[in-house]
Amino acid sequence: MDERHFLIEGFCKVLNDVQETPSKFKQWQYTLEESLYIHEEHEEFSEEDSRREIELELGKKPFKISPLPDVEDEVPIVAVDASAIPLGETDKGIVAAVRTAVVRMEDGEIKPPEVFGPYLLHITPTTIEPIYNALCRALSLGKREP
Repeated sequence: MDERHFLIEGFCKVLNDVQETPSKFKQWQYTLEESLYIHEEHEEFSEEDSRREIELELGKKPFKISPLPDVEDEVPIVAVDASAIPLGETDKGIVAAVRTAVVRMEDGEIKPPEVFGPYLLHITPTTIEPIYNALCRALSLGKREP
């Protein structure tokens, strides 16, 4: 499977195959007044201070995995940026939102960024290695430790 086909279809299959079914979800709420970074003026602040826990009972896989749309032509990429934020935890692992922006060049002109996401990922000790190694294989990096 080539890299492009893997990123469009294969990666979604890996995510669906390894996704675990959690029974509970604890939401983490972050505010602008509070941060996970400890600044000198807030030395007493801890990560726990920025969380509000709400437990939800879950009875199914938490997310539907959808493939990215296929692109017919090769597209010159100028820049890529990605960010992730943890949203909460389940009894199995962490739930995070991931967003990516891609800047491409078309006809010698840099186009405005295209934003993809946010996508939700459920990352657990069981799922991290298959997800990581699937990406490594697709990018011809071989098997590695996450």
